[in-house]
Amino acid sequence: MAYLIFILTLLLLVALILLFSKYKQYLSTKNKTILGISFLLLAGLIGLYNILQEQESEYLNALKSAFMRDESIECTYQGKSITINQQNFNFSNGTMSFQGKSNASHIIIPLQDCTIADKNSSQ
Repeated sequence: MAYLIFILTLLLLVALILLFSKYKQYLSTKNKTILGISFLLLAGLIGLYNILQEQESEYLNALKSAFMRDESIECTYQGKSITINQQNFNFSNGTMSFQGKSNASHIIIPLQDCTIADKNSSQ
C-alpha cells in the first residue's frame, strides 16, 4: 500500500511540475518561491514518512524473528501483559498477529502490541 501511495504522490508531483513549467510566466516571483518551498516541504514529509515506515517495519521484523527463535515476547491484551512463546501461540504472517493455540484459541494479538521481553528481567 505504501508503494501505491508513493507512486500516486510521484505522479502528482510530476503533473504539478509540468503545470508549473507551462504556466511559469504567469506566476509572480513570490508565488514561485511559495511553490518551491511547498515542493521542498512535501519532499521532506515524504522522506520522513518513509523513514518512519522503515523503522516500524524493522521493529516488526525483529519481533517476528525473536518469536521464530523461540524467545519470549511481552504483549498487551485487554490491559494485561501476556508472555507470548511458540508453546502457546502461533504466528500468522498474513495478519501479522499471534493466535492462541488450543488452550487460548480465542486470543488474537496484533504484533504492534508487543515488545521483545528483556532477558535480564526473567533471571
